[in-house]
Amino acid sequence: MMGRSSFLIPGWDCHGLPIETQVIKELKSKGEEDKKNDIAWFRNRCKEFALSYVETQREQFKRLGIWAEWDKPYLTLNHDYEAAVIRLFGEMAQNGVIYKGRKPIHWCMHCETALAEAEIEYANHKSPSIFVTFKVTTPSPDLASLIGETPTDVLVWTTTPWTLPANVAIAAHPHFRYTILTTPTGNLVVGEALADKLIQTLELTVTDRRSISGSQLDGTVTVHPLFDRASGIVMAEYVTQDDGTGFVHIAPGHGQDDYIVGLKYNLPTIMPVDDKGRFTDEVPWAGQKVFDANKSIGQELEARGTLKKLQFISHSYP
Repeated sequence: MMGRSSFLIPGWDCHGLPIETQVIKELKSKGEEDKKNDIAWFRNRCKEFALSYVETQREQFKRLGIWAEWDKPYLTLNHDYEAAVIRLFGEMAQNGVIYKGRKPIHWCMHCETALAEAEIEYANHKSPSIFVTFKVTTPSPDLASLIGETPTDVLVWTTTPWTLPANVAIAAHPHFRYTILTTPTGNLVVGEALADKLIQTLELTVTDRRSISGSQLDGTVTVHPLFDRASGIVMAEYVTQDDGTGFVHIAPGHGQDDYIVGLKYNLPTIMPVDDKGRFTDEVPWAGQKVFDANKSIGQELEARGTLKKLQFISHSYP
């Protein structure tokens, strides 16, 4: 911009899943896929693969007439660069800004590796859409004054039934209004803005309605729809009234927003899924892939009488 020439130092990121994926494809084509289990050999092959493309692309850029410091490129696999990363990390640790914590991440069950946000693509996906009831066992004082001794359920909607085994709470928005619908089988608590739509969807017979704020539900305790454990109502301002029931089921092991709520309320983080996307023996569906287990979980909810409705929807899914 000042009319002067400046140095262009070319750079290549020589690490990452795309490189590993291409090497695995290459091994598969030769019937040598087992070689990827030799970690040292596999890493070295990935290095060779990356450097071959560095050379190819460097020559292509030269042919395009681009002037750069082609003999002094920036490569992430250079030992000087790797040492600098370690050194900087050490300085950050000494300054007290590094801490060990937990965080839900995008995970590829096929490659068995973490995925960066940039590697996530969204596509149309058919998912089960279920409405599930959580039976109130200990109502908040304000809720208790409105329901008396009448059996009462909190209605929750989800398109990922496989995350329900990790549920530890239900989130309500503190500033939303909620409606207690009186039906022949007991009370049902739903978001006021969604009540009419839910009455139609679930074909409910409603004889009475009473209103309560989200903040007044804080502290209510329900029982998990699959297991005999508590799931309390907590407050979260990211809850919306666009779809669903006005409540969000909280599984800190399966989502960043849920995890943050879990930290705030000191909730346990349950994550009964292994690296291959299969349930562990912490739950009754051990060995099943999570998406395959949706049907089994739906059947268990139905057997327990906590499945209010099952539909299928198409939506954007990562």
